[in-house]
Amino acid sequence: MKEEKKNRSYELRREAERQKKQQEKASMSRQGKKELKQREKKEKKKKREANKEFARVTYAFVALFLVLMVYIGYFNIVESKDIINSPYNPRLDSMADRVVRGSILDKDGNVLASTHTAEDGSA
Repeated sequence: MKEEKKNRSYELRREAERQKKQQEKASMSRQGKKELKQREKKEKKKKREANKEFARVTYAFVALFLVLMVYIGYFNIVESKDIINSPYNPRLDSMADRVVRGSILDKDGNVLASTHTAEDGSA
């Protein structure tokens, strides 16, 4: 509600400014109209320059975002196997704790040592 009221007041101000410019334009001489037209042209050019700068910054951020997405895709597809198998990966240590080893047997097949595991998988 408040935003609608704000937009409405903005529209009313813009309309009032436009009517005021039209009245001034109607009461101006030919030379005055020409000068006004030149000023308006300069203002439009300044706005266009500002819009170009905004567009350049926007395009730069979009390009950076796309490069980042391509890199993440490349990393997930190509480099992931190397990272997973790296000896510096801490997941390998945690996975090694879960490995259940078999019994140690002597030459005659007698059990010297064995691992007993609980139901939850802990040793």
